[in-house]
Amino acid sequence: MPKKKIAIIGAGNAGCITALHFYFHGRNEFEIELYHSPEKHPIERVGQGTTLRVAILISSVFGSNWYDNNIGATLKSGILYEGWGKAKDEFFHSFPMSSVAVHYVPQMLSDAVLKSGLFKVKQQTINDPEKEIDSDWIIDCRGRHNRDKDNYDSLINPLNACLLCRKEGRDNDLIYTRTIATPNGWTFAVPNTDSVSYGYLYNNNITSKEVATEDFLERFNLPEIDGDLTFENYIAKSIFVGERTFLNGNKCSFLEPLEATATGFYQKVCRNIWDYMYGVVSKEVANQNVRTSMFEIEKFILWHYQFGSKYDTPFWKYAKSLPFNPDDKFNDYVETSKKMSRIDMENKWQEASWLSLSETGYGQWDSLSFRCWIDGTKVEKKEKKKELCRKGIFVLDDVLSDIQFKDFDLGLRKFNIINDSRVRQLNTWEEMEFAHHILKNVEIKSHYMYEVWQHIGTTPYGWHVDKDEILHEQGILDCPLFGLIYYPSVQSDLRGGNLIFKDGMTIVPKTNRLVIHSPGSLWHCVEEYVGYRHSININIWDKKKLGE
Repeated sequence: MPKKKIAIIGAGNAGCITALHFYFHGRNEFEIELYHSPEKHPIERVGQGTTLRVAILISSVFGSNWYDNNIGATLKSGILYEGWGKAKDEFFHSFPMSSVAVHYVPQMLSDAVLKSGLFKVKQQTINDPEKEIDSDWIIDCRGRHNRDKDNYDSLINPLNACLLCRKEGRDNDLIYTRTIATPNGWTFAVPNTDSVSYGYLYNNNITSKEVATEDFLERFNLPEIDGDLTFENYIAKSIFVGERTFLNGNKCSFLEPLEATATGFYQKVCRNIWDYMYGVVSKEVANQNVRTSMFEIEKFILWHYQFGSKYDTPFWKYAKSLPFNPDDKFNDYVETSKKMSRIDMENKWQEASWLSLSETGYGQWDSLSFRCWIDGTKVEKKEKKKELCRKGIFVLDDVLSDIQFKDFDLGLRKFNIINDSRVRQLNTWEEMEFAHHILKNVEIKSHYMYEVWQHIGTTPYGWHVDKDEILHEQGILDCPLFGLIYYPSVQSDLRGGNLIFKDGMTIVPKTNRLVIHSPGSLWHCVEEYVGYRHSININIWDKKKLGE
């Protein structure tokens, strides 16, 4: 039986990883053509780090090792986080000592692939793949430029620009990726065989290129920038184009480089293309698998920003304000990683063979990775409470048990509060029966009245402070003892909807989260949002009716 033909367009990172993947798994089944056009589609200059499976793929196909090193590889034993979170100056996201990944030079990998003799190489610019290429399947890896943005969804991320500099001289002690928090974002430092590559990530809507350049060069003692780029974070609505074309690489998706997720994602796409080719999954399932993987990567990366850094700057306030709504799978990994011993986690990781196509982990991470980040950024609960109390804000998660939540929901229906956005004034503890478990979180010495209302898919008007509206019309500001905001339900696809206080504190809505604040001194608003967000709002007054 003749071999089927696969045409891969592009010889950058994605094109090379795709070619190696299909050669490794299908060298007896496919004839692989590799189209490249270095003038039309040049390789991105940014250096590349891998995860473990990508390193194994490259070394297995080429027979590469640390002596015969044809891709300019250097050791990557993990990622050192410097200045992230508030708990530690630095912490290390490690690979097990028995395993290492690599950093490599993308141009050298491309040269190695093109000269390997494993592929039929054609130097040709392709404009319309299905018209110009005679092949059973086509995988388009032509990069992030010249794409129809209507066919893509945006990903949530605080970064959109990068400055580059290559500093001559090898750093023999640098056998990992450095990830250094800066006031305007973060910077990677990646070892090369003869130099160190630096990349200064920032948001050009917050920090100008001039300011970023000055900080970059001064902070890392660099001579001058030798490259810069801007980018968007996105995912294709479908990896399928036309009758026989798939998207991979930056043509499929792009997300900032934290945690070096790119090459691992390319492999994920390849596995789903393979499964579709062989009828293992439908087109819809393959596409959903790819998109779900990227959304998990997006969420895991956003999690890193939730803890802030040692810098209290506009960038980090913005990064922390981005909507972060972990799904059940994410939360399960967090809780599991807290309970498992390190030995059990390492054994579980070892059991997952790199050749396995089973869907394990969250995005590209296992329990060890979750545990590393939890331990690295952990701040004692007492310190968190002190900080919030100083600001007049207190946040409690997992407020109601399953049984208590059912009682709460039944109470809303009993008092006909469900689906009703009116502000109600209730005067007795019995009338507030539905909220008893919530109110027990507030120590109240004396009170006479409750105001209750809710927002389901709506937001309050602009910046405001909770007050007696009747007295306010007379020029008198009178505020309740406490304001409570409880979130019975927040869906994982929520974008926006954060509770923002004027002192800079931002609170992300989360199912079963309670926010207690002192309204008199805390102006706040709710940002615009897309998705589903339900809040119950309770003001506690020390008078019998408004206007007194």
